[in-house]
Amino acid sequence: LGIVAKTELAMYMMYLSASDGDIARSEAEAISDICKLELNADELAYFVQENNILKPEFAEVVPVTYKIMIKTDNSLKGMGNDEVKFSDYVLETYKAIGDLIIKADDEEKDEEIKNYEKYMAMMESYKAENLQ
Repeated sequence: LGIVAKTELAMYMMYLSASDGDIARSEAEAISDICKLELNADELAYFVQENNILKPEFAEVVPVTYKIMIKTDNSLKGMGNDEVKFSDYVLETYKAIGDLIIKADDEEKDEEIKNYEKYMAMMESYKAENLQ
């Protein structure tokens, strides 16, 4: 699950950082530092292009790790434990990382903010529809 979570988070960060048409060096460094990747801005841009990360459909695909945490929360609730919500940890991580990557180049660009809001709305909607 760890490699899946790392890959999904890296792709999410690439999605946000490339939203304005350019991955700044500071954004590439943030992605590489957080996800333990050794990729520069050009390599990340190539990955974004090759994997269609900027297509509108990207913001409609719920991360597998989030789906698993929602199912885990539902299972725990079924066993009488609804104190801990692992899905909240995932959601808060995506929010914090999104905020960090948007600010990584010292500019909060409209397109990055719009895509951040779209992605968060998708995750919130999935949670509302699937968390018991």
